[in-house]
Amino acid sequence: EDALWTKIDLLVEKYGKESKREAEEWFGPGTHKVELEIEYPQYTEGKPPSEWPRVRGVFQIEMAPLSLMPIAVNLFLQQVHHKLWNGCSFVINAMHILQAGPHQYKTEGGGKYNANVAALVGRFENARLDKMPFQEYNSGFPHDQYTLGFAGRPGGPDFYINKIDNSVNHGPGGQSHHDLHEEADPCFAKLVGGMG
Repeated sequence: EDALWTKIDLLVEKYGKESKREAEEWFGPGTHKVELEIEYPQYTEGKPPSEWPRVRGVFQIEMAPLSLMPIAVNLFLQQVHHKLWNGCSFVINAMHILQAGPHQYKTEGGGKYNANVAALVGRFENARLDKMPFQEYNSGFPHDQYTLGFAGRPGGPDFYINKIDNSVNHGPGGQSHHDLHEEADPCFAKLVGGMG
């Protein structure tokens, strides 16, 4: 068993080094910053949500250091570079997170949104930029308020913004309903502007 864990550790280390090298080759040594232009309905008192005006804003995101989260950072930078997030939506606005993915709001009919729209999911899959290879995590970059994490097992493509400190809920052992309950969601960036 020890030999197997040694091989897994070597594989994880090699994957991290290659991801760091690729990110630096494509995007420079860092600090890496991303701006996501978003469109959202602006609450208007006395009107139903369908009549709220659509407004635009920008989320300013600073990536975690490549020395801490090379695989998750490289995956997200590649997704942005290849414009895979264009046309995707934030669809979950829970008390603790705001989650985006390859989903679209319905303009007609029942339900609030279409989950995992085939054309959007296909873009991520065809680019081979849809999932993390494993649940990369570093305690030096925990799920503090306004950090970003990949959702799911394996993580991606959906990501969320932590609206509160989720270090316990999304950190190691916080998601006990998964098979490997000791794993954590990859936390790979923080929102530094546009949240307000």
